[in-house]
Amino acid sequence: MISVIGAGPAGSHAAYLLAKEGYKVNLYEDHSIVGIPIQCTGITTGALLDVINLDKSLIMNEITTYRIISPDNNELYFKLRKRDIVFDRSKFDQHISEEAVNAGAKLHLKSKFNGLENNGKLKIKINNEVNETEYLIGADGPSSLVAKSAGIYGKRRFIVG
Repeated sequence: MISVIGAGPAGSHAAYLLAKEGYKVNLYEDHSIVGIPIQCTGITTGALLDVINLDKSLIMNEITTYRIISPDNNELYFKLRKRDIVFDRSKFDQHISEEAVNAGAKLHLKSKFNGLENNGKLKIKINNEVNETEYLIGADGPSSLVAKSAGIYGKRRFIVG
């Protein structure tokens, strides 16, 4: 059994790839609906379409130039070599989690990760219920509780843009 904490794009795609290969996968999502609340922008490189089978109806726009405005109102333009895409972020997250489920992963909503134990057997606490797992993937964001619980969080420097 492989447990994935976080049904955002990274967690859902990992669950999809593993389930597609025949592994038993539990995908745990803290919220009652995947993709809500929206965690970050829906702007990404067009190369994403080479990696993920994305429903084209989720694409809202395409970008070829970025305009950056500094606090003192100076403007800087970046022309992209390839287009970036803008998509509906919540529907994007839901689409990828549905692919994981269709490949055989089991999605658990309203399932909050509360910690882990590793005394010979790896056990995770979900909603204060203990579940045994062979492998654990923490796809729960930059402030990962999984990484903190495993003692691998380390020193991090965040750059906010």
